[in-house]
Amino acid sequence: MKIFLILFSPLIFITGCSNQTELTAEQKADTLIRHYLDSTLDDPRSYEAVKFEKMDTVMTDYRDDPGYYELPVFGSSQAITDMGNNFQDYELKDSQGYYDHMDKLRQLAIDSLAMIHKPKVKWYRIVHTFRARNSYNALVLHTMEFNIDTGLNQVLRTKNLKD
Repeated sequence: MKIFLILFSPLIFITGCSNQTELTAEQKADTLIRHYLDSTLDDPRSYEAVKFEKMDTVMTDYRDDPGYYELPVFGSSQAITDMGNNFQDYELKDSQGYYDHMDKLRQLAIDSLAMIHKPKVKWYRIVHTFRARNSYNALVLHTMEFNIDTGLNQVLRTKNLKD
């Protein structure tokens, strides 16, 4: 019996320790938001959570790609510049459809960039409704959007949706 206990007690200990639950991403975000509010509210002791909405993932799109801003300026943007520099040259190019053609080329380049873009997570977004006292000691219902970094380590920015 002693041999059984000696052999299997480490296994029982390891199994028992591995049953500790990990926090989900949403639970980590909720905790982070509570700590953020604790440091920013006028009266953190009056804080009362009403609702945490489901966490959304905000992804990059092709306009976040540095290549998007490296595309040359074509078409209508160039037309405005040409109008100021040499109006006769502008009229000639416009009558030949140059600016429309250049706009189409730019759109093709943008479409190509959009097709090869691989979206990545920019941040997480949670909308949280809560009550807290303001600087006048009035209990106020707040609805705020919180943007949280991908590591769930810090609140990047907030936005009041309703006060």
